Amino acid sequence: MNRVHSWIKVLSTWCVAVLCACAFGQAAAVSGAISTTTNLSVDTSAGQCLNGPDGVDPVNCNIYSDKQYVWFSGLPVSAALGDGTYFFAVLVPGGQPSPNDAAVVPDDGTGTLKNLSDDFDAYTNRAFTVQGGIITSFTGGATHSWDQPNNKIRAFPYSDTTNDGGVYVLAVCSLANGVPVAASKCKYDAFKVNSGVQEEQEPLDLTIVKDADGSYTQPFSWAVQKSVDPPTVTILNDGSAVPKTKFTYTVTFTRTAGTVSDIAVDGTITVSNPNVNSDNSTAAVLADDVTDALSTGSFTCTVDKSGGLNLTQFQTDFPYSCTLSALPDPIGGLDNTTEVTWSTQPLSNGATLTGNSAQFTFDDIVFTANNVDDCINVSDTLSGSSVTGTICGSQTFTYSNLVDDPGLGQCATVNNTAGFITDDTGATGSAGATAKVCHYRAPLTMGYWKNHAANSNKNGANYSSDCSKLKSSSCSTNGKWTIQYLPQSLGGYSVTTIVLADPIWGAANCGASTDQGAIGCLAGQLLAAKLNLANGSCPGNPAIGSTVTNADALLVSVNYQGPNKTYSLNAAQRASAISLKTLLDSYNNGNSC
Repeated sequence: MNRVHSWIKVLSTWCVAVLCACAFGQAAAVSGAISTTTNLSVDTSAGQCLNGPDGVDPVNCNIYSDKQYVWFSGLPVSAALGDGTYFFAVLVPGGQPSPNDAAVVPDDGTGTLKNLSDDFDAYTNRAFTVQGGIITSFTGGATHSWDQPNNKIRAFPYSDTTNDGGVYVLAVCSLANGVPVAASKCKYDAFKVNSGVQEEQEPLDLTIVKDADGSYTQPFSWAVQKSVDPPTVTILNDGSAVPKTKFTYTVTFTRTAGTVSDIAVDGTITVSNPNVNSDNSTAAVLADDVTDALSTGSFTCTVDKSGGLNLTQFQTDFPYSCTLSALPDPIGGLDNTTEVTWSTQPLSNGATLTGNSAQFTFDDIVFTANNVDDCINVSDTLSGSSVTGTICGSQTFTYSNLVDDPGLGQCATVNNTAGFITDDTGATGSAGATAKVCHYRAPLTMGYWKNHAANSNKNGANYSSDCSKLKSSSCSTNGKWTIQYLPQSLGGYSVTTIVLADPIWGAANCGASTDQGAIGCLAGQLLAAKLNLANGSCPGNPAIGSTVTNADALLVSVNYQGPNKTYSLNAAQRASAISLKTLLDSYNNGNSC
């Protein structure tokens, strides 16, 4: 999206037409454009504008009968400069490189001595403020007339021009950055004061100026990443409810500049023909050519001369365009020069114009990026997310979300996605993150289940009279009991009572290195793991289910029939038994949740 619009347009060293016509065609009524004109509400004499209808103030006037009749209004708010504070100065043509007062910038040969206004007052007395196209304040009322109701300021007084054709240039310069001002921070409009007949018959050289707008297309691409910390939370306790779980999300949008394209310099070349007939009409001059070139780089410049080279107007505009293969380096150091040439020829006013040429150089072209997809609208599917709005640069969002306890033995998964859509092409992108919270009882060790075979309180739930028959295990008055979750199977062997479980606990000698010890330990740890799973303990991470399945399969392969049978294992079976019992032992001790 192009958010930077170039408002710098140096228009005219000798441009005799109004500024809005130079910069924007003939739409002179555009709000905010600047033009020179008369003011019949103040100056009532006839014949003030010599190239316009008498008795009315023209939209713009090019030729005046006297210096005092030059007023300006319709300042360039919408056209280019915008609201702000400015000063004006009347210059000799060629003085545009330095529109400042000589007191601000002493003459260094670039034209400050061509300021005709500072002979009478300082720029501070020619300062004015514009808001919404209206002159709201003016400091020079003691020297210059301000017709506030008609939104006009008189340019007079100023000294006589040294130009043979009686041409002057009005400069309007921004004071946004103080003084001295750069010439590119000004608007220019030229006019001619023609009060005699002799000068009309003198041949006057053509003059040429231009504006230059550099531009290029700068594309951008975007990427999005989303993460959550922690991604998974496992709650292990005795089954009690827990508060909400906090997850912190990080969403990063990254903007990357692409390769620039469509690099160009465009504008309008303005050729001024100050030769006039006795009736103040233009004495036509036939130009040989109008050319344009940049100061450096690989480029092609084309001037539109389809309207012909016969200069029958005080001003003739030639649109032009230059294409470049790359941006200049440095980007602000490119100049643009135009030239008009003509041959010796007689004029309709009786004078003979000698063949010659004129050049004009626009220095330090400003390049404006036409940004494509430089901004995005961001969003997030998670309620309460801070990811919202429009961003125009890489940015990271961080926010938190609370998830309710899913309940014992349950998990809650929150899937959410952050995304974007670009402001120009509508390109999209997204990235998701998943947060998971699970609530389980903590696993209990094999020793716990061995010592909690059943409730020893005959008046309590899960009481068993078999408690007195146990030899390797015992009953207790509190906790979860083995009897609650029987029967369980170990391979193909079914454990239906605490009496059958008792010898399994007794044979679970995990310190023994014998085949019998390996199988006994595996059976005891497998029974404890299955009791834990039945009690709502965590499924393990990685899932204990695959370990339980493999342990059952091994017991089936050795035909496990309980702890009272003798088992003989091959090397692979023995190694597998030891590995599986180690995994089960770790799970039963809470190390896999």
